Amino acid sequence: MPARNVEQWAQQAVRSILRQTFSDFELIILDDASEDGTRALLRRLAAEDARIRLFEKDARLGPVGSSNFVVEQARAPIVARMDADDVAAPERLARQMAALAERPDAVLVGVLAETIDDSGRRVRPASYAPLLHPTEMAPFPHTSIMFGKAAFERIGGYRAGAAKWEDVDLFLRMAEAGAVLVVPEPLMAVRQTGKSTRFADGQRDLHEAIGKMYDCLAAYRRGEDYAPLLTRDRRGGRLDPRVFLSGGSSSLWAGRRPGVLGPMLRTGRLRVRPRDAALLAWATAAEISPRALRLAMRNLLALRNRRARRRLGAAAIIEWRPQPAARRTASHKEVAD
Repeated sequence: MPARNVEQWAQQAVRSILRQTFSDFELIILDDASEDGTRALLRRLAAEDARIRLFEKDARLGPVGSSNFVVEQARAPIVARMDADDVAAPERLARQMAALAERPDAVLVGVLAETIDDSGRRVRPASYAPLLHPTEMAPFPHTSIMFGKAAFERIGGYRAGAAKWEDVDLFLRMAEAGAVLVVPEPLMAVRQTGKSTRFADGQRDLHEAIGKMYDCLAAYRRGEDYAPLLTRDRRGGRLDPRVFLSGGSSSLWAGRRPGVLGPMLRTGRLRVRPRDAALLAWATAAEISPRALRLAMRNLLALRNRRARRRLGAAAIIEWRPQPAARRTASHKEVAD
C-alpha cells in the first residue's frame, strides 16, 4: 500500500485489509513523503497490528517508484495491491487466493469495483459489460489486483516510461506471462476525490501521459512492441480525444465539473467520425450539467449490467485476454463454480 497525503481516508483503507477473512499476510505500507498527517496516522496503526510493516520516505518516489518499492519489500510469493484511499470487502483476499489456487497458470487476478466519493457514498456501480468484450483496458482497477511476485519481477515490474498509466502497462505484460483472471464481483470500492497522485504534476502532464498510453495501445493492437515509445517525448502534439475522457472521468465521479471541453477543443485530435462526436458530446454535457451526465451514465450502466450479468450466469472466474487479434488464440474463458 503506497500512501501519500491520504490522512482523511487511510485508516478506513488499512482497517479494511486488517479485517479480511484471509488473515495470513503482512501489510507493507510506504508513506511516500506525505505533507499532511498521514505519516502520524500510519505510525499509530502500525503500533496496533504486528502485521503492518511501515516504511517512510522523505523524498517522494512517485506512483511508479513507490509501487515498485512496496513489491520489493514483500517477503511472500503472492502480492496484493491496495491504494490508501480505497476500501476492500472483507472476503476480497480470500476470493482472490481461491482463484489463484484454482488456476495454477494464473499470474494475476483482479476484482470488480464500485466507485465512491470522498465521503464514501456510492456514486457508480461496478461495470460487468467489459467482461464480455475484452479490450486492452482491464475490467478491474489497479487497487484490486493480486499477483505472483516472480512473474512481476520476470517482466520488470512497473516501468517509469508508463507513469500515470503504469497499471495498464503492467496488466498487458502480465497477460503475456500467464493467465489474468477476474472475480466478477464488486469486492472493492474505489474512491474518486480529485486528489489522485495522477494529478500531482498538473492536468497537462496527465493529458500528455495518457496521450502516450493511447499511442502505445495503438501499437499494441497492431501486434508491435511499444517499448520504444515509452521513452519518446510527445509533448506539444495533438492528443487523442479519449485522453480528456480518461482524465475527466475521475473529476466527474468525484462530484466535480471535469473542465475538459476547452482543452479538448484546443489540443484534441478531433476528426469527423462518430467516436469523436460522442466524446465531444460527453465533454459538453459534463460542462453544462455534470449531475445530469452522472445520472444518465448510471442509468445506462444499469441497463448494460442487467444484460451482461444474464450472459455471465454463474461464472466464478473469468479470464481476461487483451491480446490483439493477431496474437489472440481463444476468446475469453469462463470458469463456473
